[in-house]
Amino acid sequence: MNRTKLQHAVSCALILGAVLVVKFLLTVSDNNGFFAFAVIFLAVFVPYLVYRFQKKYRDTELGGAISYVDALTYGIVLYAAAAVILGMVQFIYYRYINPDFLAEQFRLGIEQLQIFGMPQNIIDEAIKIGVPSPAASVFSEFVIHCFWGLLMALVTSAIVKKTKENEQ
Repeated sequence: MNRTKLQHAVSCALILGAVLVVKFLLTVSDNNGFFAFAVIFLAVFVPYLVYRFQKKYRDTELGGAISYVDALTYGIVLYAAAAVILGMVQFIYYRYINPDFLAEQFRLGIEQLQIFGMPQNIIDEAIKIGVPSPAASVFSEFVIHCFWGLLMALVTSAIVKKTKENEQ
């Protein structure tokens, strides 16, 4: 079955999205040594997973050859689709499961600014901006995930890139 790049990336994004969701749920749960280790492990595992999905696409759908640009666009679509899945879960969590989470994180952030001796005008400005809405938080995290996905795809695409043997 020769699927399009979009079809293949979105189907693999379901798995990558599930991994990102598990990582998110571990980060918002009670922190202990195991969860911290699991989060670090998943953070290292995600680039490997992106590489494996790019390689799988190259080998199963393209006959073993892929250009850097094709691998890059596949990686970007893969990570963006996974970030959409993660964003849906984050929104549900922030809005319905733990609606006080963002306010608590904001309060902790203000405390950290005070502990590190930030000037009061900066702290006042942060307080004036206020707690982001669940939608605003999810959107900003989506943008951040897409940025990191781009950086990851820039590297993994260089590794996955392979030309046909007669084109070398």
